[in-house]
Amino acid sequence: MNGLGFERADIRRAVQNSGKKIVNATAGIKALPIVSHEHHSEQHDHGAYDPHVWHDPILMQTYSRNITNALISIDPQGKEYYLNRLKDYQTKLNQLHVWTQSQFQMVPVAKRKAMTAHDSFAYLGNRYKIKFYSPQGVSTHDTASAATIASLIQQIKQEQIKALLIENMVNPRIVQQIAKEAKVNTKGTLYADALSIRGSSQNYWGLMRHNVSTLTNAMKN
Repeated sequence: MNGLGFERADIRRAVQNSGKKIVNATAGIKALPIVSHEHHSEQHDHGAYDPHVWHDPILMQTYSRNITNALISIDPQGKEYYLNRLKDYQTKLNQLHVWTQSQFQMVPVAKRKAMTAHDSFAYLGNRYKIKFYSPQGVSTHDTASAATIASLIQQIKQEQIKALLIENMVNPRIVQQIAKEAKVNTKGTLYADALSIRGSSQNYWGLMRHNVSTLTNAMKN
């Protein structure tokens, strides 16, 4: 499991009742606390920490090591193979980090601001100095109050936030409403919690490159 409350309670129960070895891929990762929103809903499953660690390629070094160790523990004979695969994967993660850093460095820090429907990108923001705003909490089930929407519209105007983006797993209505009222256009789709069936985001590398390119283009224009 990803852990950090990412999986819904019914999934966690099913896994625990399976009698199988359970591995949390986020074990040992210093998680970011969830910034409290005034409008948490009753069906909110997340704990005190943000589970979206995969948007930070540096943290994914630990994530992939946890998965490798789990595979070695159930298949010790394959140890050398898994460790070689891990080494290759971590080299790719490091290259991804260097590329991501270079992309965001083309945008002045003062312009590194974006708004998405829910708080999925705190780890990306933390690593690359991007300020994310959102009308909803970490959970896609959260709903935003009228007061939250009104204050965000004010912030967009005051802080000249140009990058208003829609997420593939979230109803775009709320971001479209805010964009319309703030007289700003939405600037594309980000992949937060799932991959795309077609196109550029069919795997992790594609998702990251798509998101970084979409964000940098939206913030620059």
